[in-house]
Amino acid sequence: MLACLHAALHPDNALRNLVCFTTPINAEGMALYRQWVMSKAFDIDRLVAELGVIPGEMINASIQALRPLQRTSNQLQLLNNVNNDAFVKANLPADVRDKVKNGKHLGRDDYMRWQQALGKKGWLVYTWPKKHGGPGFTPAERYIFENICAEEYAPGIIPFGTKMVGPVIYTFGSEEQKAKYLPAIRESTVWWCQGYSEPGSGSDLASLRTKAEKQGDHYIVNGSKTWNTMGHWADWIFCLVRTDPKAKPQEGISFLLIDMKTPGITVKPIIMMDGGHEVNEVFFDNV
Repeated sequence: MLACLHAALHPDNALRNLVCFTTPINAEGMALYRQWVMSKAFDIDRLVAELGVIPGEMINASIQALRPLQRTSNQLQLLNNVNNDAFVKANLPADVRDKVKNGKHLGRDDYMRWQQALGKKGWLVYTWPKKHGGPGFTPAERYIFENICAEEYAPGIIPFGTKMVGPVIYTFGSEEQKAKYLPAIRESTVWWCQGYSEPGSGSDLASLRTKAEKQGDHYIVNGSKTWNTMGHWADWIFCLVRTDPKAKPQEGISFLLIDMKTPGITVKPIIMMDGGHEVNEVFFDNV
């Protein structure tokens, strides 16, 4: 695998001739890979600009060809902050690290303790720009941060708040909505889940049937969602619902934020083959 990495990373390789792998890289291989990359004078930001990808989010699927340039002072500073201060080692709870390392199921508290530690550092929403409370990491800095977390067996950051609803709110939400929802996402004090798929309506969201009827200043929601990940732990859910039944199927769909404590919501578990409870059905009865 490392030989393939070396070949794919060779500067003589054209950017268009990428070598893709589907085999996961283990922790030892990832550590060697990061050391090899960071020992070279690569400008990963330029790579991302040319390829349109973020290596840290693509690393188990693609190995990018890199051009030898100069690392920036910001990249070196992040390495110094993360490695020398040993933030991840010092703040990742030992019991959570052991669970991840040994492939055990994690509970809500396991994720929350780690994410709240990151929130205090300002790194939980590490993909957010500074103007919305994020650290403003470059793609290269994200890559370094993700790899270090993986090497230390940190749990993956739950994406529903940080990468899904949060950016929607700070891009399209009102100032009132930003003030209400974004701080809790940055601090990991509120758990979000996703309500997209339905029975008979998976990737084809144009066929969704959960409806929301506007009554005065609020909506009444009826329907169901399935394959809802970690909804049994969630405080809020963002849902796609049909608000205009007269529009063509691809239109008339709205994005609602719903408090999971609202009367009329029922969460039923879907138990997986390994006995784990991660996904659910969620029912809305006059919510």
